[in-house]
Amino acid sequence: MSKLYFKRKIVIILVSLFLISSTIGANAISINSSIQYKDKSLAINIQGDESLKNNPFSSDNQPPEKPTINGPTKGKAGVELTYTFVSTDPEGHDIVYCLDWGDNSGGICTIPIPSGEEANASHTWDENGTYTITINASDTFGAKSEAETLDVKIPRGRPLYNQLFYFLFERVPLLEKLLSKTTFICGLFK
Repeated sequence: MSKLYFKRKIVIILVSLFLISSTIGANAISINSSIQYKDKSLAINIQGDESLKNNPFSSDNQPPEKPTINGPTKGKAGVELTYTFVSTDPEGHDIVYCLDWGDNSGGICTIPIPSGEEANASHTWDENGTYTITINASDTFGAKSEAETLDVKIPRGRPLYNQLFYFLFERVPLLEKLLSKTTFICGLFK
């Protein structure tokens, strides 16, 4: 019975030490504890070290820097555009980037990427307009950066000959039916 009691005390101390060390964070840990049982003794001595300064569970975890984003600010509807982005984390933690393309298509997040390493993503806007890309960087322990934005213009524009045909077809609907049978006209609208 007394051996079981001794083992329970050891387990309780070890669990307590684990819980204390995970909540203290980057503060140095210095615990001296010993249990005396008849002629046997168990001593626990845990000293903090430099590795605790990068403890991800610390309340001192800093967010990554505001990311930078580079890529085209103009494009055409239906044409894929590629953007590169990068940020660094003060503690060197991996970074997850989350982007919102500004067109209600839903956002995307990357897999964790090493701090300071450039990443990229592509998107296609289907309609003309001005869209704001919003990007955040979060380290893998949840610290989130300020958001960075980039405006992208997808201008309304058609070649001059298409504008002329659209104008004529709007005014004279019968003309579209007559001309749509020729492959030349059909080829202009593809």
